[in-house]
Amino acid sequence: MFARVLFMLFDVCVALRAVVWNLFYPSRKKRQIYVDYGEVEISAIIANALNAKTEVILPDRARVDILTHSEAIKVDWAHKWAEGIGQALYYGAITKKTPVVLLLMNTADEERYLARVRQVISTYSNTKLKLWLFNLHTGELDMGKKGVYQIS
Repeated sequence: MFARVLFMLFDVCVALRAVVWNLFYPSRKKRQIYVDYGEVEISAIIANALNAKTEVILPDRARVDILTHSEAIKVDWAHKWAEGIGQALYYGAITKKTPVVLLLMNTADEERYLARVRQVISTYSNTKLKLWLFNLHTGELDMGKKGVYQIS
């Protein structure tokens, strides 16, 4: 009886260790999902998941990265946040759709760019600009109030 309880306790400890290990040290394969992809490739993958069009050419030859039925989305690297805002607003104005800047997040230190974008959005809330985030390591697309989706 004592041996059975001891083995059950051991199994629980092993399972707990595995859970804690995965929280703090996620597998390398899981963390490297989209790190080596370029902006255009990632845009195409996200557009496919959203059932949207990519590289839509506007009358003035500007190209919208992703165009859904309700959003004009500019996909850009986090450090290019300011450029992304300007282009998203322009795409939204021309297409008459909600402008979205979708930032590609690669490292934790890029959080400072999010703070800047959020400040612009809160200061100029009349623009209807939305911020979406794509984590290159996990493949998660955070669409704000629309939710978080796993892109595979």
